[in-house]
Amino acid sequence: MSKLQRFCRSALVPLFIAVLAIASPAGAGVVVGLDLVGRYDSGLGEAAAEIVAYDAASKRAFVINAEAVAVDIVDIALPTAPKLVRRVDLTSYGAGANSVDV
Repeated sequence: MSKLQRFCRSALVPLFIAVLAIASPAGAGVVVGLDLVGRYDSGLGEAAAEIVAYDAASKRAFVINAEAVAVDIVDIALPTAPKLVRRVDLTSYGAGANSVDV
C-alpha cells in the first residue's frame, strides 16, 4: 500500500489506496489502480476540503478546509470510516489557508 493520495475534488475527501502492479517482468510499465475505501465529509459544502497531507505515524490526514479557514485533523486508522479528531481554527492568521504539511 502507498501513502494516501493527496488530492480532493469536493468537500467529500476521497480516501484512495494506490495498488501498483508491474505490467511485465521486464518492468516495461507500471499500472496504477485506485480504489475508493472511505470518505470524510467536512459538512461545509463543495470545495471546502482542498489539500491533504498524510502522517503515517499517527494515521491521520490533515485537510485544509477553505470554508472554515481551518485544518481538519481526520483519523484514518480505519480508512473505511474516517472521523474528525479536531478542527484547528486559522482565522487569527489571515483570511485563508492554502497549504499543509506534516
